[in-house]
Amino acid sequence: MRRPEVALMLYTIREQCEADLPGALAMVREAGYEWVELAGLAGRDAQTFRRELDKAGLRACGAHQGIEELREPERVIETAEAIGYRRVVMPYTEQRGRDEFAALMHELEAASGSLGVDNIEVCYHNHDFEFVPFKDGGSMWELVEASGLLLELDLGWVWYAGHSPSEFLERHVGRTPLVHIKDVAARDEEPRFTPVGDGGVPWRDVFASGGLVEFAIVEQDELNGEPAGDMIGRSYRAVRTLLAEACVDQ
Repeated sequence: MRRPEVALMLYTIREQCEADLPGALAMVREAGYEWVELAGLAGRDAQTFRRELDKAGLRACGAHQGIEELREPERVIETAEAIGYRRVVMPYTEQRGRDEFAALMHELEAASGSLGVDNIEVCYHNHDFEFVPFKDGGSMWELVEASGLLLELDLGWVWYAGHSPSEFLERHVGRTPLVHIKDVAARDEEPRFTPVGDGGVPWRDVFASGGLVEFAIVEQDELNGEPAGDMIGRSYRAVRTLLAEACVDQ
């Protein structure tokens, strides 16, 4: 199994991207990253964003796009081709009921089929709420697993919800081209996000599982007032160390 590339989810530095996109991307590259995942275009058009990525020496491994965007497949394809990625990720939903969520899954499967004609893959990104049981049994996550969608497992949220991230990776090998490497301080309190290695997620077990296939994407939802460059740099170094310790093929 080849070594996963290490990327940064730009949602981590969304405020910096809005204020100074060239400076923010240069900071990402200086921290060591060569890949990013997009969370919007920071007010730019796709061509401008691509130029800024190129100037910074960065490439995009994918983008988060909500259901409203996915309902416009031509624009999804145009943006993906302009920036140079082939995976789009459904990042969040307000739906919590069984029927409404099942309908969303069917819509995402249809979008996956139509976009797949142009070699664009659709993934589903989890939080913790998918694991909350419905009153009559089952959960949103069971509906996700029963779908034909690829996954972007957010391993921090998997752990926070009380599950083993390494077991989840092993269970979904071949279905999870992207994973989010997110650390959370503790399970028994409101989520407080930390640089990778500073929280409670058992990352050595995760990386030793061998389930990370293509992109390990660092995300820290909140920087807690700390300098962005320091936070993303610490996470990058931690992930590289974990990969080396796991003896992943370089």
